[in-house]
Order: sequence, then structure tokens, then C-alpha cells
Amino acid sequence: MKQFFPRVLIALAFTASPFSPDAHSSELGKKDQGIYATLGAGYLHTQNLSFSNSFFDVDPGFSFDSGFGYRFNPNLRAEVTYLTSKYVISSSNLFDDIISNSVFLSGYYDIIYESKLTPYIGLGVGSTTVDSDATTDDNDTALSYQGKAGLAFDASEKVDVFGEVAYQLIRATNIANTDIEDTFSWRGQLGIRFFF
Repeated sequence: MKQFFPRVLIALAFTASPFSPDAHSSELGKKDQGIYATLGAGYLHTQNLSFSNSFFDVDPGFSFDSGFGYRFNPNLRAEVTYLTSKYVISSSNLFDDIISNSVFLSGYYDIIYESKLTPYIGLGVGSTTVDSDATTDDNDTALSYQGKAGLAFDASEKVDVFGEVAYQLIRATNIANTDIEDTFSWRGQLGIRFFF
């Protein structure tokens, strides 16, 4: 076991290194390895907020995320993103509006074809702060997870545009002195990546 982890680290570093002996390493472009920025926005659908054998109805809302990523090779990349989601509670006497702000660290796998279209999947973990307009105890912070599936289009040498579907889980929170159970939401987003 003591030898296993050093070998894994060496293998990962070797894979991510621009000096890999891969015959095509000298041909890596801006999109194959390096830093990029990402922006996305879209539609948000959240399940009803459940608490004490009851629930609040939640109207559809919108989401916006931005951040930076690093591509290790044509298939693997990682991102740190900031996500803001806003939605309206339509059947609550405790609060009407909720904004959740999340910071995620996510990893992605791009499925490369001989095409300008690249499907991808990703998983992320982070922290979410839920803010409401409740008069007391109006916010809480909880662990959060997300999964994504999307399709990117090679628009130019430095730009990709993408569409994706994301599933987010926010663990239990306490808002307005009320215990809210785990919250699940779906996002449909369009966005752009700019490679430096």
C-alpha cells in the first residue's frame, strides 16, 4: 500500500504532463491542455421543499454559474465554479424567495470523437449557502453535490459553446427555525468556455 499511492501520483503526473512521450504531445492545442474560463445560465426546476411531513411548493427559477477550469489532457479536466440559483416559494408563510450560492469542485470526462461535437459527463462536490427572506434565521450552509451531462461544440480555436443538464443535491438545512430535508433540483444550461 505504501508503494501504491506514489505510483498513482507518478502515473497521474505523467499523464497530465505536457512532456508525456505520447507522439502527439507536441501537437496539443489550447483546448487540449491548459486553463479556461466558463460561464453558463439557464432554467432551474426544484422539487417541493419538504419538512415535518409537509412541504412548500417551489416555482421554476433560473441559475447562473461561472468559474475557471484546467484541462489535463483531451479527456480529463477539472473546474472550480460559483453557482447562483434563485427560486420562489409559492405556498409558504415563512419565506417567499430563496437564493442558493454554491462553490463546487468538479471533475469531467470528455468523450472525444472526430467531430466538432464533444459529449461529456461530470461530478462535483461543494458547499451551498441558502439565503431566504425570512425575518429570523434566514440562512444556512450545507454540503452539496452535482452531476452533469452535456454536449460541447467547437466554435473556434479558443471558444466552445455548450448545453448541459445538471442534477444538484443540497443536504438538509434549517431556515426560519424549520428543518428542511435534502433538496433536489435540475438545471438546464447554455454556456461558453474560453481557453487561454
